[in-house]
Amino acid sequence: TVADCSTLLTAGASATGLWWIEGDCDMNGGTVGSRSDPVIIVTEGDLRFAGGVHVWGLVYGLDRPYGTNTFQNAGTVYMHGALVFEGNMNNSGGTFNAMYDPTVFDALFTSDTFNRFGAISGSWFDAL
Repeated sequence: TVADCSTLLTAGASATGLWWIEGDCDMNGGTVGSRSDPVIIVTEGDLRFAGGVHVWGLVYGLDRPYGTNTFQNAGTVYMHGALVFEGNMNNSGGTFNAMYDPTVFDALFTSDTFNRFGAISGSWFDAL
């Protein structure tokens, strides 16, 4: 859990695992995660992508209980995986490239980083 995406951007391509962002997430340029070691980013605040940023993995934007989050895209953005956002989508003159990559999704299910997230024995999802 971190306050914003600055730590995530500093980690860059070596970032992997689950990142919970308690505030806004601003990414201007750079690469987060990789094809073989993707990230899962959950953000409670606004999400702003710009400047040719590459994100490898899954990004989920939670809707705030006290207002609506906004996703803003400016410049060219490359999402290698998926973006799920519960708020307003605002494309302010940029190009959002959503690219399905089965290797990224396979890594989310088979990576040692994520293998601790799964069905809990005796839970409603115990069918796996």
